[in-house]
Amino acid sequence: MRQIGLFVGLSLACAPSPAGRPKQDATLPDSATRDAAVDRVVTPTPDVPVDPPSVPPDASPDMQLPGDPRPADTTAPDMAAPDAPPDLPPDMPPKQALFVVGDPTLAPTDMLIQTRLRAKGLVVMVADDDVATTANAVGNALVFISSSINSTVVQGKFADVAVPVVIEQAGSYDDMQMTGPVAGTDLGTMMHTQIVIADPAHPLAAGFAAGALTVYNATHIVPWGAPPPSAAAIRVATVVGNPTRAAIFAYPSGAMMVGKVAPAKRVGFFFARHLTMTILNADGVKLLDAAIDWALAP
Repeated sequence: MRQIGLFVGLSLACAPSPAGRPKQDATLPDSATRDAAVDRVVTPTPDVPVDPPSVPPDASPDMQLPGDPRPADTTAPDMAAPDAPPDLPPDMPPKQALFVVGDPTLAPTDMLIQTRLRAKGLVVMVADDDVATTANAVGNALVFISSSINSTVVQGKFADVAVPVVIEQAGSYDDMQMTGPVAGTDLGTMMHTQIVIADPAHPLAAGFAAGALTVYNATHIVPWGAPPPSAAAIRVATVVGNPTRAAIFAYPSGAMMVGKVAPAKRVGFFFARHLTMTILNADGVKLLDAAIDWALAP
């Protein structure tokens, strides 16, 4: 795959993708894979939406933002080199974020996330899910796993890293041991324009009041996870109509997750594949910023 960024000496040897274990789709029949609605398809078969007969017509994963053409620079075929460092005092080295995506050419939402990470002063290394490894997390201040990844490829590569992780892919919540593995019970997706702020006092709520909050301008996919009662998850926002299904949830470092203690902060976040800038609104972006800020905070 092509990727974007200025080459600064980073290289990564390509390795064959790990064999993915079969997964049941959270909202699809048993014969379908769980990630079909939210992962990048890695075979020629078309995407399968979650609830409606088709995803919104303007939700192409390859759509570019208006007036924001993709950079023409390319480096090696599998991982983008980090951005140029932001302007910082000489005694303050820039922090780096690993951004794991389904395609380094970046879909619209991934372009937004990259922009927001840069706005926090982070040097962003974009990594193709096919070749990203656990070792790539070393030395980073944050790992951000996009909803565009294929969870059967990424699996638990970053489950044990002692680095904060923000993850949008509901199909990977169980691999990260943030929820159980049962599709439709422990993790899944639904269609809506709103989420419900359940813990307005938490920084991840971005200052929004308790209750329903519109985050999409049109009905779209809302990934969710349902941590069990035995887990010390913080449910900051839930899906509409089901307070046990969290659209934004988190584990502080050292908190009990599902069968393991969190090695560092973990955040489950509701952005979904096919999300475009015409669908996402400003309040959704504020929640994204809050997720990055909380994950980076000491």
